[in-house]
Amino acid sequence: MSVLIVGGDHLGSIPKKLKKIGVDDIRHGNGRNRNVIKEECR
Repeated sequence: MSVLIVGGDHLGSIPKKLKKIGVDDIRHGNGRNRNVIKEECR
C-alpha cells in the first residue's frame, strides 16, 4: 500500500505507525513547493 502525505514539516512517528498497518511506500511533500507535490502525484 502507498500513502502520499502533503503538509507538515516533520512526520515524527507517523511513518512507524503507517508501516505497522501495512504501508510500504510513504511519500511526503511538505506543501511548500508545488513542483514537489506535482512530482509525487505522478
